[in-house]
Amino acid sequence: MPLDLEECAPEDVAVYSTLPELLEAVEAISRWSDRKAAVLDYVYCERLLKLIRTNAPREQLEEFNEHLVQVVHPLRQEDLDGLSLRYYQRWSLLRELLERRIESLRGELPQQLLAREHVSSILEYLSRARGPVSQQDLMRELDLRKANLSRILSRLEAHELIEKLPGKGGSNLISLGFRGRELELASATAPQPPTPTVEKPGTMARFSSLMADDDSPSPPM
Repeated sequence: MPLDLEECAPEDVAVYSTLPELLEAVEAISRWSDRKAAVLDYVYCERLLKLIRTNAPREQLEEFNEHLVQVVHPLRQEDLDGLSLRYYQRWSLLRELLERRIESLRGELPQQLLAREHVSSILEYLSRARGPVSQQDLMRELDLRKANLSRILSRLEAHELIEKLPGKGGSNLISLGFRGRELELASATAPQPPTPTVEKPGTMARFSSLMADDDSPSPPM
């Protein structure tokens, strides 16, 4: 028997219900109400937040996205938009966020970003630190002005190479992000070339080895 979205507690549905059960409940609705839509809205937002917080694999994101494709059907738009909130648009935005996240996980890290000046230095420094470091420490390490470092960190954060954590006094702590840790693992397990006898490898060798194949300058970002 389908879930009764009119009577059940949203918290219980969010914890215990599967996507097929939710879809069955949606398809059983002959007349939408604010209560039913609000329960689903709560469940969808909670599910999306959990997927993001836990860095869920792409397969789970695609499963949720496919569910929303079936729920956010044009035939339901008029019924949903006739409620107190425009749920059709809200869930369409959730789909858009999911699709962007899926595209990001499918894609490669842009080589021009990895080859950008100071990027490999930042990733190496965070890798050696084995924990969050202050933005001020990064500024001193790289001898960069605050505005320049902030711009670089914003780009790295957008691609999940780093993550920012709240520090004391409103300052930021910086650590490797999800994709930064993946890159660190890949560089650690990659075959290492023989140690040169003339030139000593630089401290940025591990991360720079995963950058662009040629040494041509990258276009500005």
